[in-house]
Amino acid sequence: MARFGYAWARTARENPRLALEALSRFVALLSSARDPESDERRPRPLLHIEAHLWVRPVGRVLSGVGARPEFRWYEDERTVARRTALTAASA
Repeated sequence: MARFGYAWARTARENPRLALEALSRFVALLSSARDPESDERRPRPLLHIEAHLWVRPVGRVLSGVGARPEFRWYEDERTVARRTALTAASA
C-alpha cells in the first residue's frame, strides 16, 4: 500500500494538475455515492464528507512603510516590523 502513496506524491510533483483533477473526481464520486441499504425516497450518503475552510482574519495584517510594499501578520515576532508598520485598516 505504501507504494501507492509514493506514486501519488510523484504524480503531484510531476503533474500537479493531473493529481488535482484525479483527487477532485474521487471526492466527487464519494460525495455522490449512496448507501445501498437506503431507499429511493430517503437516500443516505455512503460516506459523510465534511469540508472545512479555515481563513485567517485580515484585521491583524500589517502593511510596511518603506521603499517597497510589505505585508506581515501582527503576531510576527519581529518587533521592528511592528514599529515600522501601519495596520491595514488605517492605511
